[in-house]
Amino acid sequence: MIKVAINGFGRIGRLAFRELSSLEDFEVVAINDLTEAEQLAYLLKYDTNHRGWNIDKIGFENNSIIYDNKRIQIYSEKDPAMLPWGNLGVDVVLECTGAFTKEEDAIKHIKAGAKKVLISAPGDGDMKTIETNMDVAAIDSHLNRLRKDIYEAGNGVDTQEVSLGNASGVALKFRYADLDTDTDDLAAEFTASLEEVLWFIKIDMLNKGIGDYLDLEVDIIFNTDMIINESETIADAGNSVGIISEETIIANHPWVTDVQAELDRVKKEKEAKIVEMQELMKQQNPDFGDDEDNSEGEGAGEGGEE
Repeated sequence: MIKVAINGFGRIGRLAFRELSSLEDFEVVAINDLTEAEQLAYLLKYDTNHRGWNIDKIGFENNSIIYDNKRIQIYSEKDPAMLPWGNLGVDVVLECTGAFTKEEDAIKHIKAGAKKVLISAPGDGDMKTIETNMDVAAIDSHLNRLRKDIYEAGNGVDTQEVSLGNASGVALKFRYADLDTDTDDLAAEFTASLEEVLWFIKIDMLNKGIGDYLDLEVDIIFNTDMIINESETIADAGNSVGIISEETIIANHPWVTDVQAELDRVKKEKEAKIVEMQELMKQQNPDFGDDEDNSEGEGAGEGGEE
């Protein structure tokens, strides 16, 4: 049985633990991390990228993680040379902090009693490094194939497609119609999933005594954009004057980002034009507006007599 200690229980350290737990010839005997055992156990259970894992088998007690009824001691030592690897009979230390990649730093685990050290990051010094040579051309070919598959499987529109050419707004509208429908379906699925995540977070906060937020309402909004022919949209907006409300026209204009602000600007411009027109009429006819003023004065006089 090879005894393993993990230094640094971040995502790499936790994934290493997951893999080692399935191997009969390896046993994790200790973990060194500055985080408390309760939090480490929680992170081992739940991972945002790799999902939950053996949730019912994981627990914690004092300074230990309990996995499958086995106790794993948690240490919080900043200096690897001070760790009790020798007393624990550690054969291999997985150095997963990313901080002790130099030879003079990694060798501290050896001084602490470990027989070997395996560093998860590229090492610096006279150490054997295992690298994976990547074929750039093969990667590019794979990414291009993946990109094509994503567009085809997702019913999307590949804007780099040669046959697309200089498609008109109408053509693009039809090509994007199905994608828009799929996007709406995807947004509905994401909303349902996010609501479940939010419920889990609220329950977790309640259990930890942080607060009761079960009744807190959270709005989940997805913004989607579609490529349109702005010239056609603007022409349609102009042709809709007198048929639908001005607010609706402004709301659907491609250049407007804030409908209310645009309505306010339009109102001010109209008021300014009215004032300008009145001033122009007064210049052409000095008596312009006097009849209205006199009628108001007569009304006031009649009221005074009463």
